Amino acid sequence: MPGRSTIHSSELERFYAQGVVLHVKHSLDLVDVAVKLAQDDAATFSNWIEKNQVGRMADDVAAELFASQEDVWAVVAAPWVLVQLVASDL
Repeated sequence: MPGRSTIHSSELERFYAQGVVLHVKHSLDLVDVAVKLAQDDAATFSNWIEKNQVGRMADDVAAELFASQEDVWAVVAAPWVLVQLVASDL
């Protein structure tokens, strides 16, 4: 079962460059999203994507995150890195 931990945003830069960072909004539980991803639950993911609750991290969000040098919540569900912002929900 995956668990979440905080990491410094600078550690995400190489994963973001690879296009494997998914931004998870605070309305969802980060670990539950990772579990659904591992289970390949396409119906649930389609619903979340449609509601803009999960998706690839937008360039402007990533730029702000990397500039702020803040910690983020993260879960690895290879090959994806799921991220939730700690301080706010951009």
